[in-house]
Amino acid sequence: MNQKTVLIVDDEPAARRELIALLREFSYIRIIGEASDGVNAENDIVRLKPDIVFLDIQMPERDGLTVAANTASLGYQLVFVTAFDEYAVQAFETHAIDYLLKPVRPERLEKTLKKLFSISKTLSNAESDFEVSKLLNVLTRTHQESRINIRQGSTNLLLSVGHIAYVEAIAGYTLIHLSADGCELHRSQTIISDTSLEKILQTLPEKEFIRVHRSFIVNQSQIRSQRSEGRRSYVQLADFPETPIPVSRSNARLVKERWPTI
Repeated sequence: MNQKTVLIVDDEPAARRELIALLREFSYIRIIGEASDGVNAENDIVRLKPDIVFLDIQMPERDGLTVAANTASLGYQLVFVTAFDEYAVQAFETHAIDYLLKPVRPERLEKTLKKLFSISKTLSNAESDFEVSKLLNVLTRTHQESRINIRQGSTNLLLSVGHIAYVEAIAGYTLIHLSADGCELHRSQTIISDTSLEKILQTLPEKEFIRVHRSFIVNQSQIRSQRSEGRRSYVQLADFPETPIPVSRSNARLVKERWPTI
């Protein structure tokens, strides 16, 4: 396999370091530069002539979509890397071959690299349209799944709401406890986030989640039973049967009204 040169563009140093570390695991990739903003990115694309550009979308002064549009004729393979999939349709309307969500997973990056090596660097218009069409079909399915954006230190994570079992506020942090499917995907049962419980509640679908306590939000599909111990009330969740979730007295009636069968 012939080696390909890579330019990495991202305004977050930590994100560049993380991607560089992942790419160094592939012997057929040679990193020839990195840029922290859109202006330098355009200059480096012209000067270095990379085979592949991994390009962040949200950047100060000049965003990745503008960089892509301004350099579309230069013949490199383009992959967008970002935390915000709201830009995905716009991304694929450019000459992007693929789209990676932060944090980038090694297995997902490997899949992208295989795609880059399998697609000719210079596609005909018909071939290019076909590739974009396939990507948009995948993207449409992805957008049908509701997602929220949560903050983890200096990075962002897009999380499918269906993978959230319950959310808990504790000691200034928010703990997002994942369903069985979510655990398998993210290889973790709990995600610690800087995003406040209040903000997460505002982004979750109201018909699918309920705040049962000032410190707890629960996915309604996870609720299996409700029980009382004296003056205290709890709900039991499907994927956390050994962890009773407290229900405040002010919310106990609402829980019972929504789920009269439990």
